[in-house]
Amino acid sequence: MKLNNRMLFLITIFATLILNSNILAHIWEVGFKVKNVRDSATTKTITIYTFNSASRELIYYDSGQTTNSFLSYPQGCNGAFDIGTDTNIDNPTIPPLSAGLNFYLKIGEYFYIFVYSGSGAYGDVTILYKDGGGSSAINDNSGYYVEGPYTWSDHFITLKNEFGQDAATVSGDIIFNSITISNIGLSGTQLKRESLTFPHSASGIDNQYQGNYYRKWRQWNIGPAGLTVSFNSPDNYERTAIYAKQVNVNIENVFAQNYGGSIVVGTQYHSSPISNMYFYDDREYTIYAPPQTVNGIDYLFDHWKEDNLFYSSQSLITINNPGAHKSFSAYYNLGKPTNDGENISFGTTVGYPVKVKWEENPNTNVTSYQIWRMVNNGSPTLLGTVARGSILEFEDPEYLLNVWKVGTKLSYDVRAYYSVAGTYSDPIWADVYGQWYSMVENNEAELDKAKEIPTEFSVSNYPNPFNPTTTITYQLPEDGFVTLKVYDILGKEISDLVNEEKSAGYYNISFNAGNLTSGIYLYSIKCNNYQEVKKMLLMK
Repeated sequence: MKLNNRMLFLITIFATLILNSNILAHIWEVGFKVKNVRDSATTKTITIYTFNSASRELIYYDSGQTTNSFLSYPQGCNGAFDIGTDTNIDNPTIPPLSAGLNFYLKIGEYFYIFVYSGSGAYGDVTILYKDGGGSSAINDNSGYYVEGPYTWSDHFITLKNEFGQDAATVSGDIIFNSITISNIGLSGTQLKRESLTFPHSASGIDNQYQGNYYRKWRQWNIGPAGLTVSFNSPDNYERTAIYAKQVNVNIENVFAQNYGGSIVVGTQYHSSPISNMYFYDDREYTIYAPPQTVNGIDYLFDHWKEDNLFYSSQSLITINNPGAHKSFSAYYNLGKPTNDGENISFGTTVGYPVKVKWEENPNTNVTSYQIWRMVNNGSPTLLGTVARGSILEFEDPEYLLNVWKVGTKLSYDVRAYYSVAGTYSDPIWADVYGQWYSMVENNEAELDKAKEIPTEFSVSNYPNPFNPTTTITYQLPEDGFVTLKVYDILGKEISDLVNEEKSAGYYNISFNAGNLTSGIYLYSIKCNNYQEVKKMLLMK
């Protein structure tokens, strides 16, 4: 190694380790001969360090100075120390060093490494050190050998933690090499390391709890995306570990009576309530309160509250960089009964009073149902009210059922009543065809006409094409066992609509293809010796 020739002194160090106790009564194991350019003894500080392999740093051990005279020590040295337990030393430069350790010996800008070989003996080492003229070490040693000289060069590694929005007041941990260093904040901590101790590494700690919040790892300001950054070559470095502040967010729906429902965070649906969902102060979030049906009641969004204070009347809200724990509540209107699952249907016997059927709303606070009718799309008329728990059907006292598209168009609506809010379900009309007949007037002629027996078999459907429901109408001139089935174009059975004994008369049945794909389907009817197959087209 080339040495710095700008030094003012020419220093020669002669160190000798002596094992032969017969030479002198006192044994010097390390002696120094330090000269200036005039070959005179001069004072110079000698510092000893040990090496911490975990933190990869040089640890100060001891230090001392040579004298300005060669007469104070044996063998013409002006500085000396022992390695081992010998304490019989006259005014040593440095007290005895412990055996079995590696030592870094520094003089000025240069240093040697005393490496313990493990043999237990000390042996002899001679070090020649010349400023500006080269340096060498002569080893005659079974216990220690000497490496060097090296140029002493300190470098500084500055580490910082940035813990989100409150980074100015919060500090935390960083693992440097294998040692955890605490209380590192935005101002950072500076570590000094000599060049020969490189490489080094620093690692962030994900989800560390600091300042009453968990901190989510993001990245180093310079370097790889992972937790660990390396410092391979000797240099000065400054690195900041960047974290996000984790806050807990609670979200719930508030209805007049029911609880639960769903909430959309980002694009993901969640069941309400949501407890302790993690948000971070370096992100943007959207929360959406959709219209929804809970236990048979339809609800529409009204407003948001944050921590019990009004927040927004918009169902979709954006939360930017939340810096504290939060609670959001979506408030809904009083609600009204849903039509979903009501499934209005009609009796199938042509010539008899129109019979309206439906299914019960699951909410027990739906206490009754109003039956409404429109004739040829005219004004709605309230026909009557049916209590919850009764037989869920209603006979129209004024109209008899007719075949599809024959006679008068009749539209019926069953409106559920929700007693908690005093609301009714929205109108949803279902159509059928009939002919007027007043039970009050007892028009026997009209009733007899409606009950006429057809003279031939026939089957048809309307509408065709359809989406997604169509009504299949058939007539029987005689009693018989009837089968009515639907098939796909390959002949696979899709639905078994009728499979029972029927009296002569007119019939219709609804077919719902909501779960089928568009295409051609076949329906087949059999009764006694009559059989017919027809096509129908589903267009979605």
